[in-house]
Amino acid sequence: MDKKYIVANWKMNGDFKLVQQYQDFFSQHVIKHHVVVCPPYPFLDKIQNSTYHVGAQNCHVEKAGAFTGSISAAILKNCNTQYVILGHSERRTQFNETNEQILQKVNAALNEDLIPIICIGETLQQKESREARAVITKQLEESIPITQKKVIIAYEPIWAIGTGHVPSSEDIESMHALIRRLYPTIPILYGGSVNKNNIHSILNIKNVDGVLVGGASLDISFFETLI
Repeated sequence: MDKKYIVANWKMNGDFKLVQQYQDFFSQHVIKHHVVVCPPYPFLDKIQNSTYHVGAQNCHVEKAGAFTGSISAAILKNCNTQYVILGHSERRTQFNETNEQILQKVNAALNEDLIPIICIGETLQQKESREARAVITKQLEESIPITQKKVIIAYEPIWAIGTGHVPSSEDIESMHALIRRLYPTIPILYGGSVNKNNIHSILNIKNVDGVLVGGASLDISFFETLI
């Protein structure tokens, strides 16, 4: 199997015990993939390790200013962060982030030489009404810079996130094929209820360049399947 991206999104979870578990595990084992660990902001410094990359879960569009509680791409860069997740469905739904705002964040990240992981995905209603492909196309067109600099796309059907429901291999392959036709040179990840039992089958699907893992990444044993 070629090297894939394994992106661990801790969301608003974790503690220093988990940070130490990551440090210990990756100091003792070699994972032959591109691993990116995205913990909450306070752990960015402590999670640093030469065997994987570090990412954040969001950034502000501005470089600095009076934006209490926010963090800029420039600050993330100063914290030795290499990647940043943008446009996650939880940001889109809970914070009403639009494609336009996500594009602004993508450009802010690129200006600091961070690699944006741009999340896209359809709701269950959009899937059942056969609007998924149109929704995905619109999100891509409005969230990815025309220059198509170094970015990563993460396809996460919203109805699959944290539910235990995963699209069929055929459905994943079909959606990734659509994205590949639109953006042939950009890595495409799959996200949504990825776990240690299904990760290998998902990674073997055509046009899947890696996975974005949520809850499963909070258990370090998830990575044992990748040794």
